[in-house]
Amino acid sequence: MCKKTLCFILIFLLLPCAGCYDAIEIDELAYVVAVGIDKSESNTFRITFQYAVPLNIASGIDGSKGEEAPLNSLTFDTDSLHLALDTANSKIAKITDLSHLSVILIGEEAAKSDLDYLREDIKTVSDLRHDACMAICEGKAEEKLNSVSSPLELSPTRFYTDFFANPASGYGLKQTVAVFLQKHHALALPFLQKNNPFEISGMAVLKEDSLLKIYLKEDILLYNLLKSTFSDLKYETENGVYRIDARSKPQITIRAESNPVISVSLDLTGEPLSGKDFLFSDNKRAVQDITDTLKKDISAFLEKTKKDNCDLMFFEQYARPCFATEKKLKQYKWSLKYPFSAFSVHINFRNTKTN
Repeated sequence: MCKKTLCFILIFLLLPCAGCYDAIEIDELAYVVAVGIDKSESNTFRITFQYAVPLNIASGIDGSKGEEAPLNSLTFDTDSLHLALDTANSKIAKITDLSHLSVILIGEEAAKSDLDYLREDIKTVSDLRHDACMAICEGKAEEKLNSVSSPLELSPTRFYTDFFANPASGYGLKQTVAVFLQKHHALALPFLQKNNPFEISGMAVLKEDSLLKIYLKEDILLYNLLKSTFSDLKYETENGVYRIDARSKPQITIRAESNPVISVSLDLTGEPLSGKDFLFSDNKRAVQDITDTLKKDISAFLEKTKKDNCDLMFFEQYARPCFATEKKLKQYKWSLKYPFSAFSVHINFRNTKTN
């Protein structure tokens, strides 16, 4: 056998060993499904890692017996996620992995501080999923995560994902890490009350990376209507309840005059489900009823965002065509102009109810 052939065989045999030399086996990883961020008295953060427990998942949960969700938590006072990960790895016999992360939950006190530091910290963690959800809770995130029990769902990851983006509820609200990292002037996040079950009870409004106020749960319906992030939504008027679907995405046009002029058009379809008799016998009155109600409620919601100077709908991005360059858009100073915006809301509703 020639030397070249022998060398080739040796290299071929060694290649698999080289490729697997630093590989990490699945059973060496501890998967984090949720991260809690709280304010720490001694450090920048108090970070809670909520782990999925594989053995509990594999054996299943019997909700009738009161079994708990397959979850376990560790909490650390630290100055960054990186340091928290290092500390966690020194405490457990596995490597803490964030590739299955479903939610980052921020405690109310932590949310009132400048979250830009958290944003920059998240950017440095390579395996943290940017499609994970973000939310704010009343009280401490650590306590909220420790109260979670999910007997209806064997997968904790799926439990969190479905919770924030439940298509069957108009009150579902999903905001991702990716959106948070873009650093918007204002941002809406789901808000969870302290003593309520794990459910969305309002909309937390961030302004300049700090918690400004909590909007009502009903405002989430209007937010989802304007974002077209809903299906089969139920909406109530003084005369009855309607089912609503979107025929197309909202049409938004901006005129950047001395102050912004913002036009919003919604093309909707649906039908009355319950209420006064005329909703089912008089198509014209039914359409007028839901159209007038939606126009009034959406206009009031937009006026609220204007009063708080919080462009939650990201209208600024629709204003870009009004300017030749990004520099001119910045010179327009949208965040200073938004409180003086004029809104025009148009509703086109097609009643699918057959008489």
